Amino acid sequence: MGRSIHSLNRGIRGGRRPLKLLDVTEFYSPTGGGVRVYLENKARWLAANTDVEHVVVVPGREDRRWSMVDGRWSMADGLQPTEAPTTGAKIHFVAGPSAPASPGYNLFTNIRRLREIIIAERPDIIELGSHLLAPWVLRRALRGLDIPVVGFLHTDVRGYYIEHGLRRTTDNGRRAAEGVLRWYLRKAFDRCATVIAPSEYARGILTWAGIENTVVVPHGIEKGERGKGKRERLGPDGCPVALYAGRLSQEKGLDTVLRALPQLHADVSLHVVMVGEGHLRPELEAYAGVHPELLTVLPYQRDREVLARLYRSVDAVLAPCPYETFGLSAVEAMAAGTAVVGANAGAIAELIGQTGGGIVFEPGNPHALAQAVVHCLARSDEIGDIARNEVRNRFQVDQTMPRLVNVYRDVALN
Repeated sequence: MGRSIHSLNRGIRGGRRPLKLLDVTEFYSPTGGGVRVYLENKARWLAANTDVEHVVVVPGREDRRWSMVDGRWSMADGLQPTEAPTTGAKIHFVAGPSAPASPGYNLFTNIRRLREIIIAERPDIIELGSHLLAPWVLRRALRGLDIPVVGFLHTDVRGYYIEHGLRRTTDNGRRAAEGVLRWYLRKAFDRCATVIAPSEYARGILTWAGIENTVVVPHGIEKGERGKGKRERLGPDGCPVALYAGRLSQEKGLDTVLRALPQLHADVSLHVVMVGEGHLRPELEAYAGVHPELLTVLPYQRDREVLARLYRSVDAVLAPCPYETFGLSAVEAMAAGTAVVGANAGAIAELIGQTGGGIVFEPGNPHALAQAVVHCLARSDEIGDIARNEVRNRFQVDQTMPRLVNVYRDVALN
């Protein structure tokens, strides 16, 4: 090609061309996921506050290209793709196979199509936000192109694959798997100039894998009313209500919640509401059908303001997963002034320790969860006020996104 894309960009940017960022990730689903929220928050903030052009490339059911309209990508079923402008946020979907056991998610396999998009978009820097097939597809797509890459660790691979996935395996088997996983993670991110972690816990996973050039930049939430206004009535009149919002899957610790429900209902008449999608939905709906006094299951809620109103309408939010790398739903709950009852592990434990915005319990222990909920309900207003103030001071996009942009600029210009 002669001159590389990156060198061409450097020459243009020597005039007035803004920095151009291209996000590549497989952890994107129209029906859930903290990564989707992270990307949309970033796209809106960059458009409103910087000259950084933002393009997202994710696998989907078919090839398509949509742009951001009114602060939101037009992706809903039935909408026709809009012609993306030459500047501003846009998203490319690249057709790929469905991810096993992960409804709504797809995998990258089309090297040629990803390379075509990179050549057409001419980014100054690429953020790689996946450890699955994307690193290897991106590596091939970038052959001969001098474009710097930063990584972003969105998943607790050690927790999900070793602690959860191999929990019934022998110690020798786990140790062997750990060695393979550490090697794999190093190889997945070895093209990256640096790897971003959203928490110190996540950076510890990178250190465990032998990845040294890392930086911590937490996710941020957008300013707004954060659910102010009329409270929803989510459970039986007079009963305290706890909410879980997230993927309805086994590794999220929902079995611990179900096992704690009878005790919680007997002790404090607690009702639990679960919001989300995932492979456990049929099982949870069946449980709710038999025990409507204990559980309600609602569809995934895309509108963040509606979800914030739900957070504000309950007495506590449950975060039972011990494998979170940040805990975006917990931060959103705290921003709405609601206390969090979370697993004493992973980034949830770090978050509650930093903010004082919740109560922790031993993960996997339903009795400990029930005790933590009762303790939280006794101090819910006090803890909720602490949570709201701490989130306002630590996790607003106006605080976190400039740090992220500085990482991009440092890598792209050096």
